[in-house]
Amino acid sequence: MKEKRIWNMPKIQPPINKVLSRMGYNYKKSEITEDLMFSIQKEINEARTYIQPSAVSITLEITKIDSDTVNLERDITLKSVKLAKLLEKSKSVIIFACTIGDGVEKRSAEYIGVGEMTKGIIWDAIGSEAVEASADFINGVIAQEMQIMKKSITKRFSPGYGDLKTDVHSDIMPLLETEDLGIGFDKKNFILKPEKSITAIIGISG
Repeated sequence: MKEKRIWNMPKIQPPINKVLSRMGYNYKKSEITEDLMFSIQKEINEARTYIQPSAVSITLEITKIDSDTVNLERDITLKSVKLAKLLEKSKSVIIFACTIGDGVEKRSAEYIGVGEMTKGIIWDAIGSEAVEASADFINGVIAQEMQIMKKSITKRFSPGYGDLKTDVHSDIMPLLETEDLGIGFDKKNFILKPEKSITAIIGISG
C-alpha cells in the first residue's frame, strides 16, 4: 500500500453551460433569456465563496480479480461485474474521495426553505457541477502523472453507479480517513455526507 495523498485542490467555479445542462436546459429545445443567464451567472459567482474543495486518495494493489469480484490489499473486496471487467488489465487502483463541503447545499436548502425554488435549484446544480469538476481535476492529474510513468488508467468508476453498491463506503472511507476532511456517510444507506461529494476508483496498468 502506498502513502495516502491529501490533494491541494483549486477553487473550481463551474461554467454556466454545465449548470444549465444540470438544470435540464437544452440549448436546442429550450429558450434561455438574457435575464435567466444573468441570474444564473450571478449565483455562480456568489457560490464560489461557498465552494471549499478537498480530496484524499490512496493507491492499493489488486490481489485477485474474478468475474464479479475485485480483491485489493488490506482485505478490501469490491463486488461488481462491471468493475471487474473494467479492471481486468489493471495491477492496482487509486481510490479517491472529494467534496466541496456543505456550504452550497446548505445555501440551496435555505432558498428552498423560504420558497425561492429557482435559486435553490440553481445552487443545487452549481454544487453538483462543482464537485464533478473536482473529480475531473483529480482524474486529469492522475492521467498526466501516469502518462509520464508510461502507465495507463481506466475510466473512473463510482460506488452507486452500475452494480457497485454504496455499502463499500463502510470499507473504503475508513481506509481513506475521510473524516479528517469532513466527509462521512449515512450508516443506513451509505450515501455520502456532505451530499456534494464523490468517491471513485481508477485502475492503473503498465
